[in-house]
Parts: sequence; C-alpha cells; structure tokens
Amino acid sequence: MDSAEELIDAMAPRITDMVDNNPHVGSILDRGIETPGWLSALRVATDVGAVTRLESTDGFGRIVASHKGLGITFKDVAWNLRPGGRRATNLLRDLVEWAGSDMVTDEQARKVRCSIMPNARVIIGFSAPRGFDRARRRFVAHLHMAPPMNFSTATTLNAKANAAVDNLYERGLLPVPSGMTTEMVRDILDGSDREHGLLADQVAVLACGALNPHPNKRQARAVNEAIVDLTGAKPKLEERTQLAAEVALRGFPADKRLTALRSSLDRAWRWSVLRGVELTCSNPLDLLPEALRELVQAGDAAGPAIAELAALASYHLVGGRTQLLTRSEFGGRGSNTEPQQIMRQLAKTDVGLRQLCQIVLDGRAGRDPQELAKGTTPEDKRIAGADTLTPVRLRELADLSDGEGITHDSPEDRFAAALKEFQGRLDDLLAAAQGVGAVTGQDGVALVDTLGYDNSNVRNTLVEITDLVSEWRGARRRADRMRADLDESGDAR
Repeated sequence: MDSAEELIDAMAPRITDMVDNNPHVGSILDRGIETPGWLSALRVATDVGAVTRLESTDGFGRIVASHKGLGITFKDVAWNLRPGGRRATNLLRDLVEWAGSDMVTDEQARKVRCSIMPNARVIIGFSAPRGFDRARRRFVAHLHMAPPMNFSTATTLNAKANAAVDNLYERGLLPVPSGMTTEMVRDILDGSDREHGLLADQVAVLACGALNPHPNKRQARAVNEAIVDLTGAKPKLEERTQLAAEVALRGFPADKRLTALRSSLDRAWRWSVLRGVELTCSNPLDLLPEALRELVQAGDAAGPAIAELAALASYHLVGGRTQLLTRSEFGGRGSNTEPQQIMRQLAKTDVGLRQLCQIVLDGRAGRDPQELAKGTTPEDKRIAGADTLTPVRLRELADLSDGEGITHDSPEDRFAAALKEFQGRLDDLLAAAQGVGAVTGQDGVALVDTLGYDNSNVRNTLVEITDLVSEWRGARRRADRMRADLDESGDAR
C-alpha cells in the first residue's frame, strides 16, 4: 500500500470483525493460546524504514486476540513496539515480572496469558514454486484438517476450494471469460480480489464452472488432486459442487442459514448440465433468445446458454430475499423434489426459461422474484399484477408436484424405494438403448452403426452414474472391513 495510514485503515474492519465473530478470540482472552502454532518472519516496509516482525502463520485470530489481551493495537505492534525501544522494553519487563508473581490483577494475568504461545515453531526459510502467502495458507489448512482445533465447515470448504483453485491455476486449467486473465479469475475465486466488478451471480457461475467440472475432465482430476494433497482422502463426487457452492456464497455470514443455502445450491448444481458451465457475462435478456434457440434445436441436450441462464438463476433462487430452492428433507418423491430436478424441469420449456430469466433480473435489482405470466416476456422492472413467486409455486411451475405430500417412511424404507426406482430406470435405459440399435435402414443395417450418435451430455451423465455406483460399492466394502475389525477386537482400528 502507499502509506502506513492506508494499511492501518484497511486492517481496522478486519480486526473488528474477528473480535466480534471469532469464538477463538474470547477463548484466548480467558484461557490463553492453548494449541501449538507456527510463526513466520514478516517484513513490513514503511515510510520510516523496514520493520521485521514475527507473525502468527497459523491463525489471524491468535494475533487479534493476543493484541486485544495485551491492550495494544495493530499500529503499536507494526510501528511503535520496536525491538530495543522504550515501549517494547517496558512491556517485556512487566510481563516477566507478572509471570513470576503471585500478586497480579486479572488484567495483568490476562496479558501474561495472551503473550505466550506454547510449542510454537518458527519458519526461518521457504522455497517453493508458489508464493509464500499461498503456501502458508495451504500449510495452515493442513494443520486444521485434524484436531486439536478443527475449522468450521465453511472454512474447511474454503481451504479445499482455494487449494483446488491454486492447482487449476498452476496447471493452466482455470476457465477464463473474455476480457479477463487467468490471474484475475484465480484472485476472484480464492477471495483475494473483492473489487473485481463481477456481479454475485456471475461469480457463482464462474465458481460452478471452475470447481464443478465433468468427472472425466482434466479439471476434475486437478480439483481431486488438490483435495487429496490437502487432506489425504479422495473426495466424493459431490464434493466439487459443495466447494463451488461455498465459493459462490462466500459473501453470506457463516451462520446456520449458510448451511441451508449451501446445501440447496450444492444440490442444484448436481444437475449434469451445469458441470463446467461457462460464464459469458451476457445480459440475461440476451441469453434468453439463445437459450430458447437451443431448446428448439437440441431438445433435452441443453446448450451453454441454457446452462448459464440456469446457473445464474440458481444463485438467486437460493440466496435471494426469499429462498425458493430448498433441499428436500425426505428425498425426491411426490412434492419432495430436489433442487436439481426443479432446475432441470424449468430448463425444458420456454415458459420455464423465461421464468428463470425473470428471476435473474429481479434478483439483481433486489426485488422479490415475480411470477411471469404464461406467454409474456421478462422485464427488468416491477410488473403490474404479477404475483410474488413462492417455493410451492416454483415446484408447480416445474410441473413436479403431484400432490402426494411429504412422506415419513423410515430412512431404510426410503433407501429401499430409491434403489428400486433406480433399478427400474436402469432397466428402462437399457431397453431404450437396445431400441436405438434395433432401428435399421432399408438395407437392414442398424442406423446407429452408419449415422452414429455422439451426445456429450449423455456421455457425461453415464460417466457420472458410473462414478456414483463405484462409490456406493466402495462404501459397502469399507463397511464390511470395519465390521470385521470390530468383530475381532471390539474397537475400530
């Protein structure tokens, strides 16, 4: 930054937010820094010369809590408490005296607690292809993926997402919209750049396209490799949609509502058409004609405009003033529809695509989503006589509510019913595929052998199904091994 004052001003709201919202700050004030951490040398260049400090690599919260407990400010630490200076010497002398005394006040005892980090390790050298700020973030994430102090779900997903973004960047696999650079995309997705000019729904599409690629693509392998490198465990298929949803919703408070929002957006983005969606930054009113053209020309094989329009709308359906897209508690039967089913059904008709466009326009304008009358076109304004869209009405528009109501069968019953439905659909799929091969020309040769059939959506969906079934089979084998261990020793190894 250009001046010390600018740096101090930039740090102030971050420090305040940490004090107000990070539960670890209160714990450190009451009990001291109980868990081990890492320190690294930080050189701050100022208008009065270069100053070297030891900073806490493992957690900004430790720094903020320590400063607050010691009664000093960020400005004091960065500029005023110089080694050998009067203020630093006096503070150190007092802390040593209080630490060895039985007669101290509560405030003095707190200052002693907040000045000590047990089992600290100091990083004195570093060499790697990536910059130290990114390597440090990866290193800290390693420490927090296991006890003694776990990250929150949001922070864990962010750490995995940032590792994936770094790996995609280093391999040259990040999607780069026209007019942007790879570095810009990386900084937007990892949260480094918050002044990028993209709208929130556009960032969501960018996150979905980058972190939720098709399973058989190099991008998917890069995301998986980054997670394995971070955690040591192979991620499940749906983890990529979770990471994308977390990045898309980064601007929301990390509270109970965020869990519901993330879960719904995650489910919506499991629709195979949205895997690897591309951001063009086109106006929704320009995307709509393209989407309608794709609907006529390609039928169920949704094209890029449909995918982008649906991804934009999904963000507002989840994160708008009223959450319209919710995850079903009882599975996808009757009115218990899952978000990806609703998105898929809406994108199948011209009425549904127009409604999705209207949802994007209303969401960007901060309006409640308006129900678009059949046969009308979307408008970027309040529409006279239009009803506000509700979750129930959205399901009706998707033509998925059959009036059965919510069921309350046991989880085992619902699981058995789901498996039966899956097997039935699998049999139907096999019969349909065999039907394709049974259509012959006048010469008696199957037309599929002469004309061929190449549909990337079908191919990607089949790969996704295969991956899911493989994961199910693996889960059963793991459970059998665990059961055998318990039988032998009475405890899992």
